[in-house]
Amino acid sequence: MKRILLLIAILLASLLPGPVSASAPTRPLAADRVVKTACTYALGYATIDDLKTDLLAQAKRLAVNELFGEFITASTAVENFVVTNDQIRTSSMGFVRVEGDPEYRNGNDLAQVCVTIVAYVTDEDREQFEAVAINKRHCVTDPKLTTSEIKEFARSEVLVQALIDYNSKFKDTDRDSMIRLVQRVKYLDSGFVAETETYCVTAEGMLVPVEVLAFLTPLNDDTKIASPDQTGREGGGVTTQITGTSANTTAADGDSGEASDLDLSAGALSGITISSEESTVSGIRVEIRYADGTPKRDSYIGVYNQGKDVSGNPVRGKRITEVRTTDAGSRLIELDPGTYSLVLGDITGYPWTEQFNYTVSALKTTVLSLTLSRLQIGVRDVDTKGVSGRWTGIYLQSMDISNNPIKDRRIAEKRTNNAGLVTYDLMPGIYAVEVGDLSGYLWGSELDHALYSGKATTILVTLGRLNVGVKDAYGKPVAGRWVGVYREKLDIEKKPVKDKRILEGRTNNAGIVSWDLTEGEYALEIGDVRGNLWGKELGHTITAGQDTSVVLSLGQLVVALQDRNKNALTNRWVGIYYQDTDVAGNPIKGKRFIEGRTGNTGVLAWDLTAGTYVLDIENLGTLFNVEIAPRTVTTTDGSKIVLAEQ
Repeated sequence: MKRILLLIAILLASLLPGPVSASAPTRPLAADRVVKTACTYALGYATIDDLKTDLLAQAKRLAVNELFGEFITASTAVENFVVTNDQIRTSSMGFVRVEGDPEYRNGNDLAQVCVTIVAYVTDEDREQFEAVAINKRHCVTDPKLTTSEIKEFARSEVLVQALIDYNSKFKDTDRDSMIRLVQRVKYLDSGFVAETETYCVTAEGMLVPVEVLAFLTPLNDDTKIASPDQTGREGGGVTTQITGTSANTTAADGDSGEASDLDLSAGALSGITISSEESTVSGIRVEIRYADGTPKRDSYIGVYNQGKDVSGNPVRGKRITEVRTTDAGSRLIELDPGTYSLVLGDITGYPWTEQFNYTVSALKTTVLSLTLSRLQIGVRDVDTKGVSGRWTGIYLQSMDISNNPIKDRRIAEKRTNNAGLVTYDLMPGIYAVEVGDLSGYLWGSELDHALYSGKATTILVTLGRLNVGVKDAYGKPVAGRWVGVYREKLDIEKKPVKDKRILEGRTNNAGIVSWDLTEGEYALEIGDVRGNLWGKELGHTITAGQDTSVVLSLGQLVVALQDRNKNALTNRWVGIYYQDTDVAGNPIKGKRFIEGRTGNTGVLAWDLTAGTYVLDIENLGTLFNVEIAPRTVTTTDGSKIVLAEQ
């Protein structure tokens, strides 16, 4: 533990202001400037640069919520959109500029570090959220296609070519997904070139630049948010590992993926791919797999005719059929050429959103493949053994009025099994996670857990253990002593004080009471002991995977009274007082906290906490500076004081 604290001290001491960000082309208005502070714990970071990069990214993300929140909300409100709220939010971090140097400082908690930035944006930055017009005329020729097929293909291909003209990176993306980036599409004129098989279409529409950026660009080192909870590093007793393989990650087969390896594009978070293949029948084949590639059997599929509402938006029409996937996790539905809507059921997580615009062409099969994500939550004790019966809950996420992420509706709940694990198969997306039945502070980050298609994400919570023991002056266990555990908070002067009591119990026959707790700083009370404050109440550090033991060893005061003939002085009153000092520094009696009378043997004995006390004995006078020490018996006959270590 000392080595860990030393490392933290070195890390904190070496935090210096970072480089000044590049200046903006125009000076921002006051309304476009915000001050944001982000804090994290230094534990788990390999280098200072990792820590500073993470803190700065977190602060920028907070700034995004305020500077661009209304624009992000407007963008992700578009129906059939293929870029998530979180993708746009992350891409927007690239437009956040920092004025001056970031200010790094120690936080209020042990090992906590904070950064404060002055963030601003310019008019040019906000223009990235304003729609721009695109238009294109494109002609296609394909003798293999029927008249209706070539018309349909040309109407989609003209949008594809318009997008490629706008940004050449669209050449390497999924055409069905990229087309849905174009809003308010209008086809101005179309038709065959006279006496040819060439069909031409002119179309126009609108694009939002930041949405294109979010769609085309995976996270880079300037925009990704790395934290101990998302990169597999240890911190706060919580480790998150992302494993598995899919087309949406650059991690090698079987390797653990870090956040820096992951693609946050629409495909990675949706888990959906749509393709077309030549076939002897026309129809739609649906394939559903778990994250590990095994088929999802008996999963519901509903097929509907597709129509349009008065605004031209797609709507579900009459249901044609409903089927379920086979043991192979797939199902082919034979359909006449046309456009259909699909509904998938028996899937936990975010609602099925890709339900429209499934086009079936003659002698072609449209293939819809969905790969789910997997979330495993584990709880283990200080001995790394699984803890069973711990409640877990999965929630959708939404945004509050300030565009900060919050927990939304709970969509699943389970308890850990005998191995301390629980598994969920979910639609890819960003979820909130609760782990309950744990004592102490919040177990870790509840929000922003990104689950990726074809990936297994494991959240492992490791507890620490607190052992409190009480011994008497002879080293024997003391049973039945009350112990209370409290969280800590800071008072108005930023000093730690006891907060809410979270646990209480009594020492057993071995003189011990134990609890498993989440990491953090706790306060302790030990009751049913007499004397001065028993010891340090505040600042007991619980570390994941480690035992923390607090042992109180009492002392004993023995009053043995005899007369000159060595006969026992019975029924003599004895009082014990706290010892205070007057203004001159002289010892005086404080409050009396024990009194009693000697018995037939002339002896009285008490177990006391360590300290210096005042003793009053009837007819014999007052003794000051009566010292009680742990594992020591202090004996007095009313005049002499003798200490004997046990």
